[in-house]
Amino acid sequence: MKCVIYVRVSDQSQVDGTSLTTQTAFCKEYAEKRGLKVVRVFREEGKSAKTLNRPELQRMLEYIRSKKAGAVIVYDLSRFSRNLLNQLLARETIEGAGGKLLSVTKDLESEMGDTMSKVAGAFNEWENRRRAAKCRTGLIARFSEGYWVSTPPPGYDMVRGRDKRSRAVLNEMAPMIKWAFEKRAEGWTFKRIADGMNSRGYRSRHGRKIREQNVHHLIKNPRILEPKQLGSFSTQ
Repeated sequence: MKCVIYVRVSDQSQVDGTSLTTQTAFCKEYAEKRGLKVVRVFREEGKSAKTLNRPELQRMLEYIRSKKAGAVIVYDLSRFSRNLLNQLLARETIEGAGGKLLSVTKDLESEMGDTMSKVAGAFNEWENRRRAAKCRTGLIARFSEGYWVSTPPPGYDMVRGRDKRSRAVLNEMAPMIKWAFEKRAEGWTFKRIADGMNSRGYRSRHGRKIREQNVHHLIKNPRILEPKQLGSFSTQ
């Protein structure tokens, strides 16, 4: 039987590491032992398993729907999906096309194995939520201590003081942003302000020309005028 392999890492920094290679090697070894012929490997690089909206996953499902292979091998169900409902939906798509999902680390073919795969899927989903809650708690704690916990808004740079706290400090864009607010108060359109900023040589944080949408977001951003919302503030 022809089969495909699906491997995934959630962090872009892992792409150049051994994780994808290791997963693929284990899956190929599993296929060889089962007498399956690997016809394609789908590598999902730096994508979360919380959603089915992943390019390689969708290509793999379409490949199975087109009857080009009869089985999908994954190293572990956590590489396939960390959401139980999504896991079941994707598996239903595979089985609905006459294929089957196989895992190197878990038996999905026996009745007990199938049941345990659902338990594992529920656990993976719980673990994802626990990590997210822990991350939010950490950010809130840092915020309460006066640390800057996000990317500073335009017009500010983030610097660390002697007390090791990150502060928002006005940068060279600040006068131009003040000018933009003044012109908006005078009734200038967002486009006219953008043209004025570009003619004065100002560019976005990424070095691109200022666009009308950029000015709109700038004027509507409450952090521009109240940076203390996200941490300590200094004009020095």
